[in-house]
Amino acid sequence: MMQQTIRMNGQQLAQPLSIQQLLDQYVRPNAEAQGYLFKTSYPLPEVAGLRQRLIHAMPNTGTQKQVEALGTEWQTNQGTRSLIVLLRYQSLNQQVLFWNIETTELESDPDYFEEATNAYVYSSANAQFNPQWIQYMNGQLASNIQKSNEFWAQASAQSAAAHQQRM
Repeated sequence: MMQQTIRMNGQQLAQPLSIQQLLDQYVRPNAEAQGYLFKTSYPLPEVAGLRQRLIHAMPNTGTQKQVEALGTEWQTNQGTRSLIVLLRYQSLNQQVLFWNIETTELESDPDYFEEATNAYVYSSANAQFNPQWIQYMNGQLASNIQKSNEFWAQASAQSAAAHQQRM
C-alpha cells in the first residue's frame, strides 16, 4: 500500500544511492550533456552541518535523519567555473526509508571562483537561525502532525465501523 501511495503522489521508488553514485549516475552525465567539464569533488561537511542544525532545531518525531553534502567543481562551456553542491537527505522511520537529492549551483568568473566558493561554504558554516522563526515553524509542524493524526484516527474508526456493519 505504501508503494502505491508513493507512486500516486508522483514520487519515484528507487533503492538508496550514495552521494557518489548520484554524482556518477545522474548529475555528472546531465552536466556533461550541457557542456560542463568535471574537475573534482569533495565532501562539504559545513554545508551538511547547516541542514543538520536545522533538523535538530525541529521537534523530534522519531524519524532518524541524515544529510550529506558533496561539492563538485566544473568548467562550463562559456569559460566560467561552476560549483554544484549535492545535498543528499535520508529519513528513516518505522515504515519507510525516504531519500532525496537537492542541488545548488554557484557559477563565477574563474578569477573569482575560489573566493565565491569560500564565501558560500563560510556562509553555510556560520549561518544562524532566527529563534522566533524556528519556534513558529515548530508550532506549525506540531499542529499539522496533530491534524494528520486526528484525520487518520477518524478514518480508521470509520473504516472499522463500516467493517463491523458488513459483518
